[in-house]
Amino acid sequence: MAVLEKLKIYLGISDTFQDDLLSLLIEKAEMAVLNRRYPFGYTDEEKDTTLSCYSDIVLDIAVYLYNKRGAEGQTGHYENGTSRSYESAGIPESYLQNIVPVCKVL
Repeated sequence: MAVLEKLKIYLGISDTFQDDLLSLLIEKAEMAVLNRRYPFGYTDEEKDTTLSCYSDIVLDIAVYLYNKRGAEGQTGHYENGTSRSYESAGIPESYLQNIVPVCKVL
């Protein structure tokens, strides 16, 4: 099953109205994973393998980015007993910590 389909199921979205937004969030999540895994660049084969291996992390990051829309960069919020804060304006390190970076000898 494609990441877009999984994301829509997870978020309870059954129409196609948000597909462009969701695809953008998936792309951002994929780039975060790839840049962590291969900080000095990657081949198409490495890209495909990495995105296959780390598809759950890509999904988790896409969900995080979707839920954070409208509150980008928020460092604290308290309303009616609900408190929110974010690690950073970008993708939290906790989502990327299980990705093992690969370095290459030039």
